[in-house]
Amino acid sequence: MDACHILLGRPWQFDKRAVHDGFTNRHSFDHKGKKITLVPLTPLEVHQDQIQLKRNRDKEPKPDEPESSQRNSNFYIKQSQ
Repeated sequence: MDACHILLGRPWQFDKRAVHDGFTNRHSFDHKGKKITLVPLTPLEVHQDQIQLKRNRDKEPKPDEPESSQRNSNFYIKQSQ
């Protein structure tokens, strides 16, 4: 699945009469009278984006995990009576 399908929805290619060039991996279409061309990111841009995402993820507060108790975690063991 392409990111375009997630962002724009699957029918966007047909609604906008988009043309996909498989050799250069570009999508071209007209939007509000302007020709738009979507090009893939370079490996450097992908790397920089991943670094930025990691920094943003590290800044977010992590949810507190409850401490696991020392109870018996095996549900099949019964205590003797």
